[in-house]
Amino acid sequence: MEPTKTTDAQVEQSSSTKTDEVGGLSPEPGQATAKKNTSGLKAVKDAAPEAPQSNSPVSATSKPYALKESPGKARTRARPAQSRSTSSRPSVGTRETLRDQIDALKKRCPMPLLMRRIGLKRFAVKNCSSPFRSDTKPSWGIFKGDGGWFFKDHGTGEKGDEIALLALHLKLDVKKGFWAIVDRYQEIAERDPSEEEPEVEHPEGALVQKRSGEKPDCGGYVPGNEEQFRELSASRGISVDGLRWATQRGVLVFGQWHGISVYGVRDRSGRVMEIRRLDGCLFPQWNSLQERKSHAIRGSQKNWPVGILEAEDSRGIILMEGIPDFLAAHQLIFERGLQKIIAPVAMLAASVEIAKDAVPLFQGKQVRMFPHDDKPGIDASKKWGRQLQDAGLKQIDYFSFSELQGAGAGKVKDMCDFLAWRKNQPTYAQMSVI
Repeated sequence: MEPTKTTDAQVEQSSSTKTDEVGGLSPEPGQATAKKNTSGLKAVKDAAPEAPQSNSPVSATSKPYALKESPGKARTRARPAQSRSTSSRPSVGTRETLRDQIDALKKRCPMPLLMRRIGLKRFAVKNCSSPFRSDTKPSWGIFKGDGGWFFKDHGTGEKGDEIALLALHLKLDVKKGFWAIVDRYQEIAERDPSEEEPEVEHPEGALVQKRSGEKPDCGGYVPGNEEQFRELSASRGISVDGLRWATQRGVLVFGQWHGISVYGVRDRSGRVMEIRRLDGCLFPQWNSLQERKSHAIRGSQKNWPVGILEAEDSRGIILMEGIPDFLAAHQLIFERGLQKIIAPVAMLAASVEIAKDAVPLFQGKQVRMFPHDDKPGIDASKKWGRQLQDAGLKQIDYFSFSELQGAGAGKVKDMCDFLAWRKNQPTYAQMSVI
């Protein structure tokens, strides 16, 4: 679908709707029905409230920008708590003035420059994986067409201009958050040319397709020392002995991430590296990345089962989800002296399947799964179990933490919870689920 341009006739027709002063513009979506124009894109009918349109295609899954007047009420618009002054907005409530402002922003900060400044530099190419969703193959890109720059996602059919791109990046509705988007766009356009935000590693927390040959940079992450073991042990309730063994296996490392002390897990495949804060706090929000417990280093393949190569000589595997349970499993195996018999392996996300090329590495092993005692955890374990069974693995069973409720462990839903509960239950101090 080719980008379409807003004609002078459309502007004149749309601007015929009566408007008050600037305060009369509202970012709320209009209620008018839509009709198709000659290009097949949605357009607002004559009776629709005015919409700030640019010379761009509209996302296949979104509607055109709309500015609405509420009947019988003075029109107002919500402003972000830290929005820019009203001087950055049109001085007259006309569509022409608003479009002129947006066009000026696009000339000053076109899409390639905008993407560099918001940390999406590596996605500012003709063909790559989407920065906004999990992508199994390159299906996203930007291009220059009639009227300016646009992006297109061939996997979803979405396309749009700089406003639509920034809306996706900021996780804002292009209608309800229109003024916040424009304010943000102007702030970015006015930055010093050398001011760029750090590269976004996993937009929206999604699994960005690993580029050919790319692996996470594990430089600077090293085996821990006794002080770090004790700090992590106190924070997570995992024994120092268990943490030492994880370090000896090469799956536990420590280091600094942007000045924050962290610990992380990896394995000798080099295909995944995920970190957590040593102080137990969340990583701060940055761009489209929300506050989060774990952070995957760019290039990580989160569907890779961490520790599967290290389990090569073990007869049995215990499979769990997440970094904390992975380390807790090291304690439970170590305290029973089963290091040469059983190996812990972890999936770092419940939403993914086991990497196809990793499934054969489970062959010949007895596998016991320890899912989190909630629906996502149980569903994930069933999914992984089906994968392994379909590959011919026969010795698979599951442990349910709900079975401990009879022992007064009603709130135990994972291995870390189990260790914390057992520590305060003298009767069950030697109990193990391995």
